[in-house]
Amino acid sequence: MNLIVDEKMMKTLEEYKVIDSEKALVTVRPDTLWSYIKQGEDNVGIAFHGSAKFAIDAIVETESGAYGEAISGELAGIQLYLGANEFEKVSTMASESDLSRFGYPSYFAFRQAVEGKLDSKSKTYGDKIDIRGDGGILIGEDNRETKIVLVVSRDNTVFTYGKNVFVLNDKNMVAVNKERVAIGGGKRTIIIDEDGFHGLEELRDLGPAIGKAVSSAMRGISRATCDITRDIHCMDGPRRHGYSRYGAYDDVNTFDWDD
Repeated sequence: MNLIVDEKMMKTLEEYKVIDSEKALVTVRPDTLWSYIKQGEDNVGIAFHGSAKFAIDAIVETESGAYGEAISGELAGIQLYLGANEFEKVSTMASESDLSRFGYPSYFAFRQAVEGKLDSKSKTYGDKIDIRGDGGILIGEDNRETKIVLVVSRDNTVFTYGKNVFVLNDKNMVAVNKERVAIGGGKRTIIIDEDGFHGLEELRDLGPAIGKAVSSAMRGISRATCDITRDIHCMDGPRRHGYSRYGAYDDVNTFDWDD
């Protein structure tokens, strides 16, 4: 990614919302360690390690019902956030005792750990990051070691959680989990689950052909999702999605964080 870790080591003094959109919320708590991620002379993001929580409202309403799921939990280990932020406004310089609380004997140890994470991700997401405006990418994992990628841009919210994938924008929706695939666009929604195909009743007898076509389409969606997370352009900030309702949660702030 051509990214390096800044030499300045900071910690948060108060709670800070790294991502705060209608469909996604990522919040770090006080005493979280962090350093800037730099590309050349520019600060392009942060690496942080501390107490943090996330909530994703990946439920969408379709003509066939609600699909997707609401996911929340605790982040664990080093997280990478690429995008604009104001961490420094709620932070101060970190001390050696702050580092030791997270098992780092020195700043050099923290920096090495972050660089290792950056190196491993560069093999997946390419050599250059181009993020503009208020959009951002979170790459990390939760306290169950489930890998997370969250992309919030002007036109799309993309969330991968383990093997689950959710892609939302103003015109289309794709939700993939272990139970079903839901593909929505315009007035038609196609659902594929263990009971077969829904939304293509007039083509009921063409199951094998449809299955082959859908399989091909989903491979294309997978490639498109990788393209989004590898090289984001024109990220002018999150926007409201075109859906009038979002299932059980209208606002991610309604999650019960105490559970």
